[in-house]
This record gives sequence, C-alpha cells and structure tokens, in this order.
Amino acid sequence: MRTSLHIALGFLLLFVVLAPGRHAAAQPDVRNIRPHVMLLVDTSGSMERKPDCLCTTVACLECLPVCSGVTFEENRWSVVAQALTGEFTPYECSSENRIGGIYAGQYDEGYFLPHILLPQEIGTYAGSQGGNGVLDIYLERIKFGLMTFDSVGTLSDQPPLVTQAVFTTAPFPAESLGTKGMFSYAADAPFTFPGAGGTPYMINAGARSAIATEGGLVTVGDDSTAAMTATNDAIQATILGDAGLGKNPLRPFGATPTAAMVTDLQFFVQNDPEFIEKTADPGPGDAYYNCRQKSAILITDGFPNGDMRGSPVFCEALGQPVGPTGCPYEEIQTTVAAMIAAGELDQFYVIGFALDGDPAEVAAVEALLDDIASVGDTTEAYLVADRAELVTALSTILNEQNPGATSRTAPVLTGLSPGLIQSEFISGFRASLGVTDPWDGVLERRRVLCVGTPPVPVEQNVTDADRFQVVLNNQSTAPGNVEPFGSGNGVAFTGGFDRNLWTVLPSNPADVNAHLVGNGKSKITALGDDGIDVPNDSGLEIRNVPVGELNLSVNPEYFFGLGSVDTAQRDTVVNYLHAVAGSGRENERLGDIYHSTPAIVGPLVDDVEDESFNNWRLGLGHQLSPDPLEDLSADGWQLNRRPRVIYASTNDGIIHAFLADDYAANTFTAGNMLDEFECADGKAAGTELWGFIPPMFLDDLDDLLAGGSKQWFADGNIVIRNLYDVRKFAEDDGMGSTIDSSASNTNVWRTVMFLSFRNGGNGMIALDVTNPCKPEFLWQFTEGDLGDTYGQPTAAQIFLEDQDPLPVSGGAGGPIVFKPRQAHGVVILPGGQGVEDAAASPCTIASGPLLPEGMDEADGTTPITPRSDRRCWRGSSSMPPATPTGRALYFIDLATGSIIRKLDENDFPAPLNGAVSVFRGDTGTVGSAAYTVDADGVLWRVDMAPSDPEDWTVEALHDMYYGGGYDDAEPTYYPPSLTVDRSGNVVILLGTGNIDVLDDATAKNRVVSITEELSFDGSGNISTLEGRLNWEIVLDDGEQMTGPIELFGGQVFFGSFKAAGANPIDACGIGGSRIFGVDFLDDPTSAGDLVPLLVDAMSNPTTFLDGTDIPDLQNSLVVGLQVAQQPVCTTLASVPVTDPFGGPLSLMMPVNTSGREFKLMAHLSGSGTPVSGLSIDVLGETITAPEMFTVVSGMAETLE
Repeated sequence: MRTSLHIALGFLLLFVVLAPGRHAAAQPDVRNIRPHVMLLVDTSGSMERKPDCLCTTVACLECLPVCSGVTFEENRWSVVAQALTGEFTPYECSSENRIGGIYAGQYDEGYFLPHILLPQEIGTYAGSQGGNGVLDIYLERIKFGLMTFDSVGTLSDQPPLVTQAVFTTAPFPAESLGTKGMFSYAADAPFTFPGAGGTPYMINAGARSAIATEGGLVTVGDDSTAAMTATNDAIQATILGDAGLGKNPLRPFGATPTAAMVTDLQFFVQNDPEFIEKTADPGPGDAYYNCRQKSAILITDGFPNGDMRGSPVFCEALGQPVGPTGCPYEEIQTTVAAMIAAGELDQFYVIGFALDGDPAEVAAVEALLDDIASVGDTTEAYLVADRAELVTALSTILNEQNPGATSRTAPVLTGLSPGLIQSEFISGFRASLGVTDPWDGVLERRRVLCVGTPPVPVEQNVTDADRFQVVLNNQSTAPGNVEPFGSGNGVAFTGGFDRNLWTVLPSNPADVNAHLVGNGKSKITALGDDGIDVPNDSGLEIRNVPVGELNLSVNPEYFFGLGSVDTAQRDTVVNYLHAVAGSGRENERLGDIYHSTPAIVGPLVDDVEDESFNNWRLGLGHQLSPDPLEDLSADGWQLNRRPRVIYASTNDGIIHAFLADDYAANTFTAGNMLDEFECADGKAAGTELWGFIPPMFLDDLDDLLAGGSKQWFADGNIVIRNLYDVRKFAEDDGMGSTIDSSASNTNVWRTVMFLSFRNGGNGMIALDVTNPCKPEFLWQFTEGDLGDTYGQPTAAQIFLEDQDPLPVSGGAGGPIVFKPRQAHGVVILPGGQGVEDAAASPCTIASGPLLPEGMDEADGTTPITPRSDRRCWRGSSSMPPATPTGRALYFIDLATGSIIRKLDENDFPAPLNGAVSVFRGDTGTVGSAAYTVDADGVLWRVDMAPSDPEDWTVEALHDMYYGGGYDDAEPTYYPPSLTVDRSGNVVILLGTGNIDVLDDATAKNRVVSITEELSFDGSGNISTLEGRLNWEIVLDDGEQMTGPIELFGGQVFFGSFKAAGANPIDACGIGGSRIFGVDFLDDPTSAGDLVPLLVDAMSNPTTFLDGTDIPDLQNSLVVGLQVAQQPVCTTLASVPVTDPFGGPLSLMMPVNTSGREFKLMAHLSGSGTPVSGLSIDVLGETITAPEMFTVVSGMAETLE
C-alpha cells in the first residue's frame, strides 16, 4: 500500500527525520529557511483618496470616496489593505471626521482629511473577509515584517521645524516616542537648511516603533510555525485592528517620509535581534543569515517628501551633506544601495500604486521609483493601478523570494526535432511549510533559440508561459479531442471539469489494487497467427477492465471501500484531484515531483536498421489503434509528425501529459492529414492534455486531504520505450526450408510509458502513448512478493522458444508455451524493498551462484573475497515463515501483462531494490543479459540467452562491499551503465548511494567499473562467470552518489554529495557536491588506476571537481548529472550544383554552423541562485567530447 509521510518542519531543519516505520527515512535538503520580507507600506494621508482620481483643488476633497446609501467606493488604503489581508464581501465604507472620540489626543486629531473606515471598523457591518490576501496565501512560505509611516517629525502639537536643543530637552524625547511623536523609531536626525544660520534642527520620522497602537513595527519573528502564525496575525491586526492584540485599525495620515523610513529600515536590518547575523551562541541573531533571502518591498502612492529636501526647506541647497550641516537623511537610492552592498538586503522592490495627477509629476515619480528599484537590484519599479495588479506584483515578487523549490530529478532535454524549439526542462518540488499547505511541483521549460548573424544558440529567460505549474493553474478549459482507451472502450469527458483526468474502474471496486489488464491478450490472440504465442495466465490477472473519467459520478466504493455511500467525501476527493476553486489547491494544481524524472516523447524523425520500425513511424504499417473502429492499415498515424509531449508523474497520484511546445491553429487537421493529433491543435506549451490516476491509488486519494502531510504515489522515474509486441522468426526445418512461419514478421510497434511506484506502493503501470491524443491503459501489475517498487524497471525484446519442456538445470519443467521462435516485448521489474530479519542476521551464504567468487582485482590475478555473511531477509525459511518481500525479478509480457518468468527467493537472498539494465536493450535489438543490484550491494547477472525462459539463470557477479561488514551496504537505486571494451566484453559501471538519507555521516559508498569475463561449454551455455575490477572509487564517509552514471564515449561522469556538520552560529552549510570524470577503464600503464578526464581550477588533470573549482558546487546538492549536447544553429543557403542527368539546379545546404559543444548538466538544489528565471538552479560545465563516439541511449540504461 501507498504510504503517507506526515512531516513536522521545525524551526531548522536541513533534514527532516521520520518516525520509525516501514518507510522511515530522512528527507534531505528540505530546508525550512523562509525568506525575510519587510513590507514598507505608504500610510500617508493621500491613501484616503480614491485611485485613478485627479485632484483639482489643494485639499483634493473631490477625490475622497463616496460612502453612503448603496454606494461604497474604495479608497487607496482599502485597496492595499484588501490586497494584503483579503477581500471584503460586500465592501462597505464610512467617512468619519477626526474630531473627538477616538481621535482625542491622538497624532491625527483635527487632520483635514476624514478617515475612511474599512468594513471591519463599521460596527454594523455584516459581511465577511476572504482569506485570499497575500499575507494569507504566503503565510507559511514567507516571514513578513511590517513598517508604516511615522509622519510626525517632531510632535503633533509642535511645529514641523524644531531646533536640536528643544528636541533633546525633556519631555520632548519621551513624547517623540509616544503618541505625540507618532511612536518614532530609531535615531533622531539632526539637520539644517539655508536661512537657519547654522543652527541645527532635529526630526524623527520614517517608521513607527513596535509599541505603537496603530501601524506599529512588526518584526519577522523566529522560525517556529507558531511564531510565523503569530507574526502574520500581528501584521494583519496592525492593518485592520484587533482589540485582543491591542491594535487599533490603521489610519492613513500625514506626509510621505520615504527617505526617513528607508533609513529606519537600515537601522532595523543592522540591529533587530531576529534579523541580524548571529555571531555568538548563545546570543541574538539569525543562524541562517548568510543563506536566507532578505528583501524589502516599498508600496507607495506618491512622491517622497518629509525629508526636508525641496520646498519649502531645501536642505539639499547646502551641498547634500547629511547630518547637522545638511539634510537629516540620505537620499533613498543611497541608503538602499548601501544595504544591498553590505549584504543586509538582497533585493529592494518598489511598487508604485495609483500614481495619478499631473503627467510631468507622475513621470518624475516613476523615474525616481525606477532609480530606487535599480539600485535595489530589481531593475525597475512595478507600476500598478488596482488591487488585481497589486496582488499580481506582490505575488511575482514573493515567488522570486521563496527558495522552496528543490529537486531529486534530472534535467530533461528535448533533442533536435525539425521545426521545433530546442528546450530543457527542470522539475522538482516545493515542500509544504504548514499543515494546510500541499506539497506542489515545479516543471519549467528553458527554451534555446538561434539568435544573430551567424546564429548562435541563446538560452531564453523563463516566463510564466514556460512555467507549466503556472500554465496548469490558469487552465480553464479541458482540451478537446482527447480520448483515452482501455479494453477497446474510450473515455468521454463529460464531467464538466477543466482537466481530462481518467482512471481504471474495474467491475468490482474491491479490485483496484489487483493485477489489472486491458484487452492485450485478445488483440494478440485475434491475430490468428501460428507464429505468435501468448504466455499463460497465472490466474490472478483481471482482464478487459474498463476505463473511465474521474468525475463526480464515480462510485464512492472505489475510494472508501465496499458498501460506502459517502458521495460528499467522494466529491471532495474528486474536486481536490481536479484542484477546482475552493479545493484548497487551486493555486497549486501540480503535485510535487520528488524522485520521478519526467520524460519527453516527440516525433520519430530518425530511421533505425529495422524496416518494420521505419514503416511504423511513417504510418505505413505495424500500427494498431486502441479504438477498434479506427483502421490504420491504409491510413496510419504519421508518428514522424506527432506533437512533442512531456510526461510527468506527481505525488498527488496523477501521471500528466503536457504539451512541450506551442502549436498554432491548423497544425493538426484533416486538411494536412494530421487530424489524429488534433488534441494538440492550437494549444500552448504547458497545456495538460490529460492526467491518468493508476487504480491502485484510488482508495488512498483521501489521504491528500491532510494538506501539508507528505504523500507518496507514483514516485518512480517515467520510462519510455519503443517496442514491438511480438516478432516471429523463420525456423530451419533441416532440409533448407522453414517451418511454422515464413519470413520474419513483426505485428505491432508501440511507444510505451511505464513506471514503478517507488515509495508509493507495490506495483507499476504501463500505458501506450503512441498517440498522445489516444492513450491506452495496458496494465497495472502487482504480485504478492512485490515490495514497494523502488527498483526502476526496464524493457527489452527477448527471444522466447521452449520446444524442450525440460529445463537445462533439471527438474520437471513446465508446459511448452513458446514453440515457434519469436521475440516479445518484455518489461523487467525488480522486486522492491524487503524486510530484514534482523534477529537472525547475519546469514551465511554458501559457495555457489549466490556467492560472487569469480572476481579479480585489476591485476587480473588477485582474487577478491566476497562477504560470506550478509543480512538475513524475511522469506519462507524465516522463523516463522514470512513473505519473501522484494526477493524477486519479474519478466512481464508487454502486450498481455502476463508473467513470462519470475525469479524468486531461491535465486536472490536479498531484496532487489535497485534498478535493472539489459545488455542489447535498445530499439530493435534482442536482449541477452540483465544486471541488477540487491539491497546488500551484490551485483547480479541474469542470463536470458537461452530461448526457454525456464532456462534463464541468475548468478552473483560482484560484492560491492567485499571486505566490509555484513550490514555495511548502501542501496543502488540507479541502473547500471553498460558498454563493451575493445574485445567485446561487457563492462558494467555502477555505484551506491541513498539520495534520501544525505545526512548519514557513516554511510560508505563506492563506484566501480567491472569487466565481465565469460566462458562457455560445448553447447554454448555459460560455464563460468568471472570478472575484473577495473577500478574502484571509495567515496568519503557520508558521501552519496546522487544520480545514475553517465557514460559518454567511454567517459564516465557522476555526481556526489556530502552533508556538512551542524553549526549553531552559522547553520547555512548544507554540505558540498563533487562531479567525477574518469575513463570507463583503468590506466593501461598502471592497472587499477583512474584516468582523469577533468581539469581543476589550477589547470591540472583531475578525477573530480568540487566547490574550490566550481563555486556552485559548494552548499549545493547536485542531482542527475548528465552529458548534453548543446543546440546547434545552422545557416542554410542556396548552393548551385550540377545534376548529371538534369543539368544545373540549386539546393538549400548548410553553409555555417555554431559548432558542437557538450556540457555536464544537473539540477542544483541548495543555496545557488537559479538562472534565467528558473525555480531550480542548473549546472552547466563544458567538457571535451571524444573524437568518435556512438551512443544508443535507452531510458533505463545507457548502452554504448
């Protein structure tokens, strides 16, 4: 069953540790370091006026809002207040003169502008306020602070110009800090001006202090969830008023002392004990100061004044000194620039709100605000006119601040397809920072365009159109012409939702967790071809299951068990999955992408050395529509033109199909004979064509309603393969003819997507995505011995023939199934996580196929002694006997979903929680061997060369932890990489590392290169399996490999990470990453030694680079390192040529190219600053390509 991870994020931490349990594991790098954002809010008297109103008199009373009868106009302050705290429905207001009553003795008593009461200030107001304010939305993601104007520079009963002598004489200083001085904050500011005769004067304006009863300073608080909530409540109370918190509603008043407020902000960031850098323990300060984002946002509606510059004081006329001989405050730009330069702030944002009036004055204000924003490292000011624009500006700014996005996946590249933009995709997640906040996902595209003359590739900045999570949030209409199929029946989307979500609905709702299969068996059987056989059923398959839309008509029994009639909760679950308005996740519709690397499927533009494949991709044969009414024999799908789609799996249980590119209207129509892809016509990149929910998840979807609790669903990598169902072959009858079948024949090719569920359950799913507009459910696989399917599956074409019912190994054998020689598409699935029998450990492994005794060191003569003692794992031999969970390897027929062969606990003493790779597993070839690693770090070889599956054998090849303790092993979740040496021997490259437990300082991990050495008997069967350890890299204690090995022209690259220790003064260090680059074999002149392929910062050859060579690797987690060819820009020109048969003609030929460049790419999570507007940083380091190389890249393994 799928598991739930309820995470309580404390005021730290870098690592979150789960309570002990079946999946107890530390969650790395989910750092709860929320940004500090100070809100500097203009509360001057002009905020009482309406926006978009031009003053025609000095007092500008004509711009006050109407608040009477049934007319209630909003003033500027109400717009700002509602943007921050939520919308009032209905909105009402009331005008009140500031005389007597609550105004008696206050700083604003007798002010010429009335106070416009907001709805919550009106005693008879019966409406409500929504929770849609920016402070509500970002409650658990941003640590806000608040400053509002202190517009009284002296005292409310004193003139605005007071000498320093008077200002510093009691009781003036105390009164300045109280009501009369509008609760002044920070230091008093001396100044003088022309005509003062050198006499120093003094003011204290800017921001109000924390003791103010209206508009007081609210600091950012500490990092606890309780403090976060209390601080947010205090800010909202400061704006709206809250008698329980001793806060009166804020009343706009006075001038606009922006320079003074910014100076007070500088004092705050240098002195506030919760904002400053921590320098001693115990002691005040922020232990995350050096890695926490620190910003300020100024929201203002007018030109700054109140700093004695300009009319009527003109302090700047004395030459711009600051202090007793000049002005009281630096110019705003100077103070902002100083804070940025000192690292006290990272950005200072400016929002100009409702800037209206004389055009020249407005232009001057806009220019000033742009200047402030520029020195604040934010380019220019945001200029907004209403609440919607203000909320958008604030949201844009806060999304830039929030560093929550991180990744455990690899970047994905589109490759080159004619007529399509080349792009790279990053994926990841933002962790929940509270009990109601769902974990949400990141899927973003960075486009690369050819720019200039001659053209060169230029990475484009990411916009919201490239942020697929944003596009999904904004999707308001479900794409049409999408028709998923299963068992010959299509899904009609009639539920009225703006998304096409579908699932499998077996006839009995109790079967959602069973081995469910579509109609693949009947398709194969219906061919009536004696050259094609199908596997026997196990009796557990449930075939011909129907598919349907996930809508409000689904029987509640599918969600809550037999007998349930809870339609209300059913509606809640379905609406939550669709993320409809009011569901609580309408702004976070994309679930988190944690371990599951997405995959791109585009047009098939290249031929391979297989005629049937080439005909299939061009629509000339070997196609079978899931729609039984659609005949493709004469008019096939043109797969060389199909739209490019990126498939992503999220932990809300949905497998998504997103368009990867923009497609103009009339791209896919009957007129151009491409209407089979009509669902993509006229659609933008990021459009979700459909989402599939595996049936195994249906009865667990209600767990998502727990909000911030972490849920696991389809968390494995998406694997895409082009495979045929069955290919039959001619057999020699011994007399020069063939029997059973004529020339070789392939029935149906298909593009298949499959993935295991990893921590989400003990199963996997397979879909046919040949046509993204008509996806087909193939099967859901589960079986009694499966554990949580951490092991990544793969697929291959494998020979099958068993005319001899007796297996080579002896025994009775089974029935003859595959009589004629044939090859089937086969999916191979490791058994997954197991359960250690800790009380019995260690277990002794006897000499034989379970003990890898044929390995030698690099010298070829010194034997490697494997551990004979390893952990004990639950199985039938346990006391008492138990299910051998995970101790199996399954071979599943692609078309029918049946098990062709299961290797079980008799073959594997430990669970197979690692991935599997096949030698010769690329398109059109036939696999002969598979390699996988078990939970004890033992590499296994499965011999599939015999055509009878009963003759397949498995043997241990290498113990990764030889010489270590029985329980030292770390998992190997990534697939082995396979290649061959010059003699044709298979070379296996693999490493260990647990990316989910990065804080284990005792972990021991290794990366190895092994050459397999086989001997054969007279019948061609393997007689001995041996190997040579070409080289071994022993990582530092606690250092983990963080992605699969990348194999590129004989060059090996991989990344690693090592966590840092705790530091109570500076908790920013999360550790550091390294990237390794070595030859796949050892140095031919020095056996066992590495051949370095990298160059360090000192230009010396090296086997690895770290933060001293690439600063981005320090304090960052590198994930999914891979080699990527950078886009190539080509210039075409008309070139005259002479055709010997037709005479002269012109051809368009390439005359210039930008050149071929290769880079190491990876996701960087941690303290790095993302590039190009991406939410997650990307590493890009140029490397030198080998002179000649050929790589065939499968999705589950790389084969050179």
